[in-house]
Amino acid sequence: MIVYNLNCSAGHDFEAWFKDSKAFVSQQKGHKIGCPVCGETKVEKVPAAPRIGTGISKDPSFEESGMSAESGGANGPVNAGEASGEPSVPTGKAGQDIMSALNELHRHVKETCDDVGKDFAEEARKIHYGDAEERGIYGEATEDEAEELADEGVPFATVPKPPREDA
Repeated sequence: MIVYNLNCSAGHDFEAWFKDSKAFVSQQKGHKIGCPVCGETKVEKVPAAPRIGTGISKDPSFEESGMSAESGGANGPVNAGEASGEPSVPTGKAGQDIMSALNELHRHVKETCDDVGKDFAEEARKIHYGDAEERGIYGEATEDEAEELADEGVPFATVPKPPREDA
Protein backbone atom coordinates (compact mmCIF):
# COMPACT_ATOMS: atom_id res chain seq x y z
CA MET A 1 0.00 0.00 0.00
CA ILE A 2 1.10 3.57 -0.65
CA VAL A 3 -0.29 6.85 0.63
CA TYR A 4 -0.18 10.06 -1.41
CA ASN A 5 -0.82 13.63 -0.38
CA LEU A 6 -3.23 15.05 -2.95
CA ASN A 7 -4.68 18.42 -3.89
CA CYS A 8 -7.87 19.01 -5.86
CA SER A 9 -8.27 21.77 -8.44
CA ALA A 10 -10.33 23.72 -5.85
CA GLY A 11 -7.26 23.80 -3.57
CA HIS A 12 -8.24 21.25 -0.90
CA ASP A 13 -5.44 19.05 0.46
CA PHE A 14 -6.12 15.44 1.47
CA GLU A 15 -4.45 12.04 1.46
CA ALA A 16 -5.46 8.74 -0.07
CA TRP A 17 -4.20 5.16 0.00
CA PHE A 18 -3.55 3.07 -3.12
CA LYS A 19 -2.48 -0.49 -3.81
CA ASP A 20 0.51 0.84 -5.76
CA SER A 21 1.52 3.78 -7.97
CA LYS A 22 -0.12 2.18 -11.01
CA ALA A 23 -3.46 2.07 -9.16
CA PHE A 24 -3.14 5.80 -8.42
CA VAL A 25 -2.43 6.65 -12.06
CA SER A 26 -5.34 4.52 -13.27
CA GLN A 27 -7.79 6.03 -10.79
CA GLN A 28 -6.53 9.56 -11.46
CA LYS A 29 -6.95 9.18 -15.22
CA GLY A 30 -10.43 7.67 -14.70
CA HIS A 31 -11.45 10.55 -12.42
CA LYS A 32 -12.18 8.01 -9.68
CA ILE A 33 -10.46 9.96 -6.90
CA GLY A 34 -12.81 12.49 -5.35
CA CYS A 35 -11.91 15.29 -2.96
CA PRO A 36 -13.57 14.51 0.39
CA VAL A 37 -14.39 18.22 0.83
CA CYS A 38 -15.92 19.21 -2.51
CA GLY A 39 -16.05 16.03 -4.63
CA GLU A 40 -13.75 17.43 -7.35
CA THR A 41 -12.11 14.59 -9.31
CA LYS A 42 -9.28 16.59 -10.88
CA VAL A 43 -6.52 15.84 -8.39
CA GLU A 44 -2.74 15.99 -8.38
CA LYS A 45 -0.06 14.57 -6.10
CA VAL A 46 1.72 17.12 -3.92
CA PRO A 47 5.22 16.78 -2.51
CA ALA A 48 5.43 15.10 0.87
CA ALA A 49 8.26 14.27 3.23
CA PRO A 50 8.90 10.54 3.39
CA ARG A 51 7.82 8.82 6.59
CA ILE A 52 10.16 6.12 7.69
CA GLY A 53 8.96 3.88 10.50
CA THR A 54 11.70 3.31 13.07
CA GLY A 55 9.65 2.16 16.03
CA ILE A 56 8.13 4.22 18.81
CA SER A 57 9.12 7.87 18.81
CA LYS A 58 11.60 9.08 21.43
CA ASP A 59 10.14 12.60 21.31
CA PRO A 60 8.06 13.06 24.52
CA SER A 61 5.79 15.69 22.91
CA PHE A 62 4.98 13.20 20.16
CA GLU A 63 4.06 10.52 22.72
CA GLU A 64 2.08 12.98 24.87
CA SER A 65 -0.08 13.78 21.86
CA GLY A 66 -1.14 10.13 21.74
CA MET A 67 0.84 9.46 18.59
CA SER A 68 3.42 6.76 18.05
CA ALA A 69 4.79 4.87 15.10
CA GLU A 70 2.83 1.82 16.24
CA SER A 71 -0.47 3.62 16.77
CA GLY A 72 -0.42 5.30 13.37
CA GLY A 73 -0.98 8.70 14.90
CA ALA A 74 -3.61 10.41 16.98
CA ASN A 75 -6.42 8.86 14.95
CA GLY A 76 -5.47 5.31 15.86
CA PRO A 77 -3.90 2.37 14.11
CA VAL A 78 -3.27 2.45 10.41
CA ASN A 79 -4.82 -0.63 8.84
CA ALA A 80 -5.20 -0.71 5.10
CA GLY A 81 -7.51 -3.72 5.40
CA GLU A 82 -5.40 -5.57 2.84
CA ALA A 83 -5.38 -8.88 4.72
CA SER A 84 -9.12 -9.04 5.36
CA GLY A 85 -10.33 -7.27 2.23
CA GLU A 86 -12.36 -4.97 4.51
CA PRO A 87 -11.79 -1.22 4.55
CA SER A 88 -9.91 0.10 7.56
CA VAL A 89 -11.98 1.79 10.22
CA PRO A 90 -10.59 5.12 11.40
CA THR A 91 -10.60 5.68 15.15
CA GLY A 92 -10.40 8.70 17.44
CA LYS A 93 -12.39 11.95 17.11
CA ALA A 94 -11.56 12.45 13.43
CA GLY A 95 -12.52 8.84 12.69
CA GLN A 96 -15.82 9.24 14.53
CA ASP A 97 -16.58 12.39 12.53
CA ILE A 98 -15.78 10.62 9.26
CA MET A 99 -17.91 7.60 10.12
CA SER A 100 -20.79 9.84 11.24
CA ALA A 101 -20.65 11.76 7.95
CA LEU A 102 -20.47 8.51 5.96
CA ASN A 103 -23.47 7.07 7.80
CA GLU A 104 -25.40 10.33 7.24
CA LEU A 105 -24.55 10.24 3.52
CA HIS A 106 -25.81 6.66 3.24
CA ARG A 107 -29.01 7.54 5.10
CA HIS A 108 -29.62 10.53 2.80
CA VAL A 109 -28.97 8.50 -0.36
CA LYS A 110 -31.33 5.71 0.75
CA GLU A 111 -34.07 8.25 1.51
CA THR A 112 -33.76 10.30 -1.68
CA CYS A 113 -32.47 7.98 -4.41
CA ASP A 114 -33.65 4.80 -6.16
CA ASP A 115 -31.81 1.53 -5.41
CA VAL A 116 -31.11 -0.09 -8.79
CA GLY A 117 -28.87 -2.81 -7.37
CA LYS A 118 -26.57 -4.59 -9.80
CA ASP A 119 -28.16 -2.69 -12.73
CA PHE A 120 -26.38 0.52 -11.65
CA ALA A 121 -24.11 0.87 -14.70
CA GLU A 122 -26.92 0.18 -17.16
CA GLU A 123 -29.33 2.58 -15.44
CA ALA A 124 -26.66 5.31 -15.07
CA ARG A 125 -26.03 5.10 -18.84
CA LYS A 126 -29.76 5.33 -19.61
CA ILE A 127 -30.07 8.46 -17.47
CA HIS A 128 -26.90 9.99 -18.92
CA TYR A 129 -28.01 9.45 -22.52
CA GLY A 130 -31.59 10.60 -21.86
CA ASP A 131 -33.20 7.16 -22.23
CA ALA A 132 -34.51 7.18 -18.64
CA GLU A 133 -35.89 9.76 -16.24
CA GLU A 134 -33.18 11.88 -14.60
CA ARG A 135 -33.05 11.01 -10.91
CA GLY A 136 -30.66 10.00 -8.18
CA ILE A 137 -29.78 6.31 -8.12
CA TYR A 138 -27.50 4.03 -6.17
CA GLY A 139 -26.42 0.44 -6.53
CA GLU A 140 -23.46 -1.74 -7.34
CA ALA A 141 -21.01 -1.79 -10.23
CA THR A 142 -17.94 -3.87 -10.91
CA GLU A 143 -14.56 -2.16 -11.30
CA ASP A 144 -14.76 -2.76 -15.06
CA GLU A 145 -18.25 -1.22 -15.23
CA ALA A 146 -17.08 1.81 -13.24
CA GLU A 147 -14.08 2.25 -15.54
CA GLU A 148 -16.35 2.07 -18.61
CA LEU A 149 -18.74 4.64 -17.11
CA ALA A 150 -15.82 6.99 -16.40
CA ASP A 151 -14.47 6.51 -19.95
CA GLU A 152 -17.92 7.41 -21.34
CA GLY A 153 -18.15 10.51 -19.16
CA VAL A 154 -21.11 9.21 -17.16
CA PRO A 155 -21.04 11.06 -13.82
CA PHE A 156 -21.05 8.88 -10.70
CA ALA A 157 -19.32 8.64 -7.35
CA THR A 158 -17.95 5.67 -5.48
CA VAL A 159 -18.86 5.78 -1.81
CA PRO A 160 -17.49 3.21 0.64
CA LYS A 161 -19.99 1.18 2.61
CA PRO A 162 -19.90 1.88 6.33
CA PRO A 163 -18.40 -0.98 8.32
CA ARG A 164 -20.80 -3.43 9.88
CA GLU A 165 -21.67 -2.62 13.48
CA ASP A 166 -21.03 -6.24 14.57
CA ALA A 167 -17.61 -6.47 12.92
